[in-house]
Amino acid sequence: MAVISVEPSMDEWTGDRSKGFKRNFSYPLLVECDSPKDGPLTIWRDSRIPRIGSVYELGNDRDPGSRLVKILPKRESNSSRHWKVMLQYSTDGGELETDAAEQDPTQRPIEIWGEWEDIEEPLEQDKDGNPIESSSQEALDPPPTETISYPIVCFGRWESDWPVGKAVQYRNAINSDTFADQPPRHCQIRDITYRSEQFEDGLIWKVTYKLLFKDKEIIREFLDQGTRFWDADKEKWVKFVGDGLIGEVRKLNGEGQELTEGGHFLKFYTKKELPFSNLNLT
Repeated sequence: MAVISVEPSMDEWTGDRSKGFKRNFSYPLLVECDSPKDGPLTIWRDSRIPRIGSVYELGNDRDPGSRLVKILPKRESNSSRHWKVMLQYSTDGGELETDAAEQDPTQRPIEIWGEWEDIEEPLEQDKDGNPIESSSQEALDPPPTETISYPIVCFGRWESDWPVGKAVQYRNAINSDTFADQPPRHCQIRDITYRSEQFEDGLIWKVTYKLLFKDKEIIREFLDQGTRFWDADKEKWVKFVGDGLIGEVRKLNGEGQELTEGGHFLKFYTKKELPFSNLNLT
């Protein structure tokens, strides 16, 4: 009793504009369930289905003044697990079916609010990309740190499925796709919390997603340095020799060769990357 996949379709994408700048849009979602006994209620409650009151957005279109007013599922055949779900948006939303939303909390629009989080981060380079080091051009040990405040955007909504699997999968993940106008690797799931409440003959869940936003890629960078370099003639790694010492630490250029000026930082992608569009938060 669950939805397997949800895909927007542009085959029946329509819109109209009338006097007073009123606008209406509609397009279908192609939905597959895991049982032919699954019905509209199963579809309505799936977290990937937009909620009543959601902003119209598809492809390159986005109209904050047009809100979702109707969700119309229609099964392709009597025994089919496939549904076509028409979404209807309008600038003339009226009450936005508030009665239905009050009866079923999973149909309420998503709630969004903001917070700030202070994070202690290592200082590895200055604003110009130069390594932070001593006057003798040696790495500082321990490295200095600074406290940076980052915006946290929270999304809260009621869902019909127990989200523990999603929480395990997505916690600490970063976005692999464009999310909320941010390019990949610029958003991170900081937390997913949930609590249950009895509704009709089962449980529903109030789920809160906390996302951190950065103005740069969420990666780790380290100054490239080492005690040896790659000798192309000998085709092997050779220790640096300086002042009678073998194995002197020197800066490297990212390709195993000595760097005489500045510094080269190696990038390490340490966070798992997942598509945030699957969370249906925007």
